[in-house]
Amino acid sequence: MAHDFIKAMDDEIAALEAELARNPRYVKLKELRRLQLLYAEETSAGMRASPRRSGRTKTGRRASPQRQAIIDQAARVLRGHLSVMPAVPMPTPTLLAVLMDSGVKVTGKNPRNSLSAILSASDLFESHGRAGWTLVEPAPENTETADHNLERDVASAVSAEPHLTSEGTQ
Repeated sequence: MAHDFIKAMDDEIAALEAELARNPRYVKLKELRRLQLLYAEETSAGMRASPRRSGRTKTGRRASPQRQAIIDQAARVLRGHLSVMPAVPMPTPTLLAVLMDSGVKVTGKNPRNSLSAILSASDLFESHGRAGWTLVEPAPENTETADHNLERDVASAVSAEPHLTSEGTQ
């Protein structure tokens, strides 16, 4: 009985995924997410270090190189996330998965708790409980070029999208 139910769910999921792949709005969403990641990488690579990024924790101790790498990459990820979804915290498990996917190793018996401890000890991050993390630092001042590039990329993605009419796509 359970096997039949799982197969029916798998079939329904496959049908919905196939339908979404044909939907221009879904294709646009996937492209915008791809651009979002590119934009986050571009802006983080060209940013100047702010005075707050001294490499010290709230206690005044210098972070180890491994902790500093986690802090730097988490700040880049959140900067990209918050540029598209302002004021929406990124949950710790999501942030941990993105960090691990990018090659940053968070060690410890419970990596999620380790990440939370590292972020809590830094003055760059603000915890929103189970909702996740945001950055405390203000947005960088010289983002005009990056913003212009993102606007251009989004405009080209939108103009390449098939337009829906009452008769179908155009």
